[in-house]
Amino acid sequence: MVGSTWLRRSIAATAVLFSVTAAGQSIDTRGVARNLVHAGMVKQGDKVLINGSVRDAPLLEDIAVEVMKAGAHPLITLSSDRLMQRSFFEVPARFDNVTSPVGRLLVDEFDVQINLDVGENEAILAGVPMSRRAARAKAAQPINDAFFKRHVRSVNLGNGLYPTGTLARRLGVTQPNLANAFWIWACRSTPPPVNRLVVTLKSFRI
Repeated sequence: MVGSTWLRRSIAATAVLFSVTAAGQSIDTRGVARNLVHAGMVKQGDKVLINGSVRDAPLLEDIAVEVMKAGAHPLITLSSDRLMQRSFFEVPARFDNVTSPVGRLLVDEFDVQINLDVGENEAILAGVPMSRRAARAKAAQPINDAFFKRHVRSVNLGNGLYPTGTLARRLGVTQPNLANAFWIWACRSTPPPVNRLVVTLKSFRI
């Protein structure tokens, strides 16, 4: 498993390295979708849950098509920062400790989960008491336990490295360059050779 710090530096370096060659290129969402479905080892008869943001609707559709091409059965669900925020500020706290039967149903019924990072703003839950967050985490624990017990195959695109404006500012690169680098990696079955990053990494500062 590649360390998150090294991966962040590599993504940032790749953003600089490929900013010229990748500029203006469209995202090969079908290629990304094929990689994700392959990584999830999707096979005929599998039930596949695909979750992401409205911003990635074309990619979600491509993933669903690739799942169907494998003889499996997709379901797309959507989430967003706005939904997460409203679920705290508009839903009474007395429901925080309730384990979602829908969440449990999805874990019990689906063989594969393909998740795309949703969050754009890391401060979206600023102002939400930690007690409420802790209550929801505790309520979700039985779902998490069931997930691991069933050995649900899971693939995540992003892992905290989705090319948001927030991450670009933290890494000290422009969001377009970060996005170019991210999608180049996502489209490839293997990452760029490390020796192509070394020179850039030596002089790159985060």
